[in-house]
Amino acid sequence: QPKPLLKRRQITELSYTRILNNILPPTIRILGWCPVTPSFSARFSCSDRTYRYHFIRRNLNLSAMDEALQKMVGRHDFRNLCKMNVEQVCNFERVIKSAKIVVATDAKRGSIDDAVSANGDDDNHQYHYRDTCHFEIIGQAFLWHQIRCIVSVLFMVGKGLESPDIVDHLLDVETNPGKPSYPMADELPLVLHRCSYGGTDGGDRVPFRRSVRDLWRVACDLEKRWEEMTLAAARLRDGLDSLL
Repeated sequence: QPKPLLKRRQITELSYTRILNNILPPTIRILGWCPVTPSFSARFSCSDRTYRYHFIRRNLNLSAMDEALQKMVGRHDFRNLCKMNVEQVCNFERVIKSAKIVVATDAKRGSIDDAVSANGDDDNHQYHYRDTCHFEIIGQAFLWHQIRCIVSVLFMVGKGLESPDIVDHLLDVETNPGKPSYPMADELPLVLHRCSYGGTDGGDRVPFRRSVRDLWRVACDLEKRWEEMTLAAARLRDGLDSLL
């Protein structure tokens, strides 16, 4: 009798997303993966980086802050808006492709144009005082602590300590070749929101492989953490309301 033919085993890729998420801390979640060539660099192959810096609105003048922020869009020498690293960096020119302020209230998420009218509105002051906002800055590459230095200057503008024209002076490195002394903004609210790896044709050179099951697990994890922190914030807000 002839020997039975061996059955072919179907080889499937390991679920790298699930494996990594099982061993990583809950503050780090993997969404997908992609095979790359040995020459690929997650840092140097990146075509665009999107940073977000979250903050509470308080009494900040968002209109003045946005005016100062727009002065930074384009190619500039940002040596006065970063932490100097002269041992590894000799070119301090960087390109900011776009920058904006986003205001997120309980009802909606809008741009700065939706919120400027509320500045100085006494009737809505208490309502807008606790709005959560964020800067969104997109560029190809950034200098060491560039975002935190930018945010620090914008906060000074928002508090009325500086005018938006301070940005023009800081970007004029011929007149002001030395960085003035000022503290950096806190690191905690800063988020590297997205990294893009676009090709010359406009498409994505790194098509990440993602499964619905893995994305659902990540969404459930994030939703649970968001619920816990939102409830903690509600308890703190209740304590503040009890003081009134």
